[in-house]
Amino acid sequence: VSVGQYNGKDGIVAATDRRLLFVSGNLIRQQIETFAYTKISGVQVDTGILRGSLRVFASGNEAVITKAPLAKQVAAYVQDRLGLPAQPVPT
Repeated sequence: VSVGQYNGKDGIVAATDRRLLFVSGNLIRQQIETFAYTKISGVQVDTGILRGSLRVFASGNEAVITKAPLAKQVAAYVQDRLGLPAQPVPT
């Protein structure tokens, strides 16, 4: 779980056992973007000093979740669920 921003909206990105979710909004109105693992072909993470971004490739589209301080950990979990090798750490 990490905070982040998707399509200009602040929210929470969460990886469950079946899907990746991005939840934004407030108590009255919430928006949920769902990325089922069966539709995800890959994930990529770009890290910065304080925050990173998570790129999700699903169904021929690319979704980018930015300003996510735990992007690396979320990506590692998703890659594990997909059975993909971990993304190499830059040296």
